[in-house]
Amino acid sequence: MREDQQTKRPTSLESAWLESIVDEFATPLRGFFGRRVSSPADAEDLVQEVFAKLARLTNPGDVNNPAAYVFSVAANLLRDRARRAESHRAKAHEPFDEESHGHRTVFSPERLLMSREDLEMTRRVIQSLPKKTQTVFLLHRFDGLKYREIAEVLELSVSTVEKHMIAALAALARRIKDKES
Repeated sequence: MREDQQTKRPTSLESAWLESIVDEFATPLRGFFGRRVSSPADAEDLVQEVFAKLARLTNPGDVNNPAAYVFSVAANLLRDRARRAESHRAKAHEPFDEESHGHRTVFSPERLLMSREDLEMTRRVIQSLPKKTQTVFLLHRFDGLKYREIAEVLELSVSTVEKHMIAALAALARRIKDKES
């Protein structure tokens, strides 16, 4: 095994950092995962995965906003878990049968192309938002966090979170209006 691939032993400073993160975020992470997974055991496993990922950080001192970082890791774990679950379920699906599943026009090439274009347009609008507005929007819409939770994670006021959401929704609404005209 190459030297850079070997597991390095954490320094006492890194260990202290991780212990403080565990103390501060274990309970909020349990709540975060508990609202999003079906069993407490799964939630606890995900909490441990977050801490395992954090333990592997090479420079934990570089993390400027531990709360945002911890919850980003948590959200990514949920996304990865959902992708794995989706790919495993693919084999359980029954094949499409036009008689039992509806008419072909629902899945017309034109409709699929329009949907893909709409999705791409939405992705571009979201990516064009200022970073903090983008983060607020994604945490609320895709990770399901409430404004108060986002405010705590990003160390903002609830009012500021609301303003970021309004800005994000206004940008999306403008783009939709532009497309329709």
